[in-house]
Amino acid sequence: MKHKYLHYTAEDFILDEAFQQWVQQPSGEQQAFWEQFLHRHPEKRAAVEEARHFLRSLAFRKVTPTAQEYHTVLQNIEAGHPKAVISANHFRKASFWQWQAAAALFLVGLGTLIYLWWVVPAQTVTWQTAYGEKKEIMLPDSSVVVLNANSTLRYAAAWDDRQPREVWLAGEAFFEVKKKPVTSQQFLVHASTLEVEVLGTSFNVNHRRDKTQVVLNTGKIRLHRTDTDRDPQNDALVMQPGQMVEYFEQEKKLVQKTVNPAAYSSWQENVLIFEGTCISAIAQRLEDTYGFRVVIQDPSLADTKFTATIPTDRVETLLSLLSELLGVPVTQTGRTVTIGK
Repeated sequence: MKHKYLHYTAEDFILDEAFQQWVQQPSGEQQAFWEQFLHRHPEKRAAVEEARHFLRSLAFRKVTPTAQEYHTVLQNIEAGHPKAVISANHFRKASFWQWQAAAALFLVGLGTLIYLWWVVPAQTVTWQTAYGEKKEIMLPDSSVVVLNANSTLRYAAAWDDRQPREVWLAGEAFFEVKKKPVTSQQFLVHASTLEVEVLGTSFNVNHRRDKTQVVLNTGKIRLHRTDTDRDPQNDALVMQPGQMVEYFEQEKKLVQKTVNPAAYSSWQENVLIFEGTCISAIAQRLEDTYGFRVVIQDPSLADTKFTATIPTDRVETLLSLLSELLGVPVTQTGRTVTIGK
């Protein structure tokens, strides 16, 4: 079953029943399968995350057709096949295929009415970055987002001042949100099962591997879990500048700590800052940002701490420094990086 997914796009994953079941009601076996698949094929992570994000946040708005639209659809049914409307006098003259055609046209028309009535989605804008790519995006309210590599950002093409400003993120992005002092309009970032509520501030959000990490640089934000039945107001967590919150979806656990925010948003300036970062976390960064598959030959190296400031466009420098610090070979063969002998 694994081989077919190697050629899947995000759209293919969305339409796959097994994938849908994993996203909506995952079993332990399904979770293990997809974790193994993504570890072996990190190049598919962007498509998988985009599809997961779409299925989890999918929402439709009800659109009621006007009387004119209703009559137009009916006219199209009749115009599509003149013999679809058959008088009682010609009942015996109608052939079997004519009745089939009439029935088919009726079903097409009925389907069109249902589509107009229930399933017209709001127009959205989607931005996606490749491995090693960054993109600066201006939102409809003039807020600015820097989208990191292997990430997807989605939002409505037009924003209503009477509704919250909302974006959906899969991957990592840095936000500089424009304040709305007159309307106090909310700004919401949906990152899987964690929601970031903002009035005006700058912060970094990283959602990968069933974990969402939020680091606040300036201002104040409020976090809400969307996978709980508890009162969202009483269950909210307010963050202050210099704080980081990590939410682990499987364990449904929040961890809060004080950090240096610059170390988590330095990627905007084409620099990675590691401050006592373990090798396993750096390996995940290489996989998520550059699409490498990283193999750590000696498991005891995974928890070794690493401190350095490295240009993001010089992966070879990072690999060389890792090798020097650990005293073991760090080699790159194609899209695979091997740490240790």
